Amino acid sequence: MMEASFLTIPKVQSEYGPGDHGRYAFADGKGGGLYDSDYDIWGPKFEGQLIPQYDGEFTPDQEYTTEFPSGATFTGNIKPTPWTARGKNNLEKFLRPGILQSTNLAVSAGNEDYDIRISGTYTHQQGIVPNTQLNSGNLNTAVGYNFNKKLRFESGINYNRQFTDNIPDVAYGPNSMIYNVIIWGGSDWSMDDMKDYWQPGKEGLQQIYADYTRYNNPWFSANEWLRGHQKTDVYGHASLTYSFNDALKLMGRTQVSSYDIFRSEKFPYSATVYGREQAKGDYREDRRNLFENNTDVMLTFDKSVTPALDVTASIGGNIRSFQYNSSFASTDYLNVPGWYNLNNSLFTRQVFNYNSDMRVLSAYSFVDITYNRYLTLS
Repeated sequence: MMEASFLTIPKVQSEYGPGDHGRYAFADGKGGGLYDSDYDIWGPKFEGQLIPQYDGEFTPDQEYTTEFPSGATFTGNIKPTPWTARGKNNLEKFLRPGILQSTNLAVSAGNEDYDIRISGTYTHQQGIVPNTQLNSGNLNTAVGYNFNKKLRFESGINYNRQFTDNIPDVAYGPNSMIYNVIIWGGSDWSMDDMKDYWQPGKEGLQQIYADYTRYNNPWFSANEWLRGHQKTDVYGHASLTYSFNDALKLMGRTQVSSYDIFRSEKFPYSATVYGREQAKGDYREDRRNLFENNTDVMLTFDKSVTPALDVTASIGGNIRSFQYNSSFASTDYLNVPGWYNLNNSLFTRQVFNYNSDMRVLSAYSFVDITYNRYLTLS
């Protein structure tokens, strides 16, 4: 199955570029020019005039002076280039169609003594953001067996595994694609110019973009800022039921529910986000696991003792065991760029953990007495 990117692309103006008070000039993307750091979109109108921009040639031995209609001027070493809305359709150029592939195989068999069903499903989903995807494998089994007319066994297991090297981050901030491209990104830069996202000679250290204070090159974010996700879910149950007669049954059952999650984040050098403006990279690991078991024994009586009187009663006990553990660890900036390891922390690592264990022992019983199918005493 294929899907389009967004049902509706947000409409944004492409008549004016970045800057303020009709002025803009790029020097270093860090405030060395006119409004070339953390800019707003209140700059000059796109009319093909010559303005220093992010892709202009740097000439240390020659200076250029740019004049603006307000009378303001700017002098710098970036050779001016034509001021046009070359990035008018940046978001459409960046996104891709989503693809969902699913494969399933199921086998079942049975007779009066047993029944069994096994099914497996593998799903691959390609995200609309480049280099995002999610894989999922699922195995489901269900078994029933009659030892004799009085004793029956039932069991089932559901196993699911999700894994991906990268999932998108949906948030408000420089880690969001929409934040960079639509909310704060102007039409002065082209998505096509950003595909080779490392500065020559500074590969692994410095990305290329039109601003170097807060925002991030979308291609750089998609290919270098990776968020891994692995999750395993297991649900299983088993029961054994003995029927003394049509009215009296004894059942023992147990069920298990568990999951394990591992998430990692590779935060590359020169990437910026709120609170990490030094842009020296980071590596984070988030681990969580849960295990819960419920085991019951229950004796049930269900019979019409007279034509007008029905009785249903049960007595049982339960043991519930619950365990939850989590840990989060992060570097405090990277000591060596590009090596994503908790031992590669420039400053002291940050580590947090939480543990929770619980056991509950329960006993319960109930009686329902119904007279003529309209009056019930519980």
